[in-house]
Amino acid sequence: MKRFAYTRAELITVIIISGFLFGLFIGPFVFETPFFLLLGWIWGLQQLVTELKFVHEPSAIRFGILAFLLLPFVFHLFVAPISKRLNKQWTFKKSFVVSSLIVLIAGAGIATVGGIHEIIWLFGGKEYFIESGYKHFGYRVRAISNLKRLGTNINNYNDKNEHLPFGGTILDDGQLGHGWMAQILPYCEQQKLYEKIDFTKSWNDPVNAPVFREQLHEFLSFHFRQLPEAERIDPNGFIKTDYTANQFVLPVGKSLRFEDITDGVSNTVLAGEAVQNLRPWGSPLNARDLKLGINKSPYGFGSKHVGVVNFLLCDGNVKFFNENTDSKILEAYATPNGNENVKLE
Repeated sequence: MKRFAYTRAELITVIIISGFLFGLFIGPFVFETPFFLLLGWIWGLQQLVTELKFVHEPSAIRFGILAFLLLPFVFHLFVAPISKRLNKQWTFKKSFVVSSLIVLIAGAGIATVGGIHEIIWLFGGKEYFIESGYKHFGYRVRAISNLKRLGTNINNYNDKNEHLPFGGTILDDGQLGHGWMAQILPYCEQQKLYEKIDFTKSWNDPVNAPVFREQLHEFLSFHFRQLPEAERIDPNGFIKTDYTANQFVLPVGKSLRFEDITDGVSNTVLAGEAVQNLRPWGSPLNARDLKLGINKSPYGFGSKHVGVVNFLLCDGNVKFFNENTDSKILEAYATPNGNENVKLE
């Protein structure tokens, strides 16, 4: 009987295409797991790289490219003399190949760490990550990625200014000024937009209004961007956001330092998701009270994820709470220095 032989590339291609078609027609339950286990490392590597601080510094990028180009030459200068002493021939081609492998191994290591982190998160939660299909899961993954980026940007602001952003500024005449998202624009690669803002005038002043009618993906979840325009824009044309701050950490008229968060940065919420009564991203009142519960109040935190809401902690990690989380735990995570005597999840 004649046997069919596949090359390795053909076999991998067949497996990927078969898995895709099988999952597409059988359902998200079957499709989700193999897809993310086989190809999720690509997404994980991309997210990890974009979250690193140095990618926002052009000089660091240039230095990295230069280092990558010089690596084969440096490696060759180091190895070739040793090889010559051992009466072995070592060509520059070998140095280039080995240097490339070193870079690939380093990238694979980063991707592996990221992949393990995501798998632990997926299966370590209290709800099944596949309970509502791959679309629901995809929305949550993107929401987590956005929140982590917000955390990085806020941390960069803190490093530069030695304090966290104001939840909302107050002008000299006593009027409300600008929200925390406007203050971190330079750290979101929006320096030019930031320079258009007159911070001596209110955020919704006619001078500043055009800036806050801009749609910035950094402040919008993937799900929110799919909504009709009427739901994404308020009556004055300002773009809303479905990410909001913890009003006890980013209060109006005051800025905290990480040192002020005596409950611990890993035990205090910095920001989270919202789903009702959304405010424009430029608003100085874009903050909420976690004590109102999860999906319990139109003025509290909430999301369209099944039963859970994602939160950015002050240490930069993302944590989710479900709708049945004890109110005492939520209160403990809401206050930066409440000294609550409860066992945190």
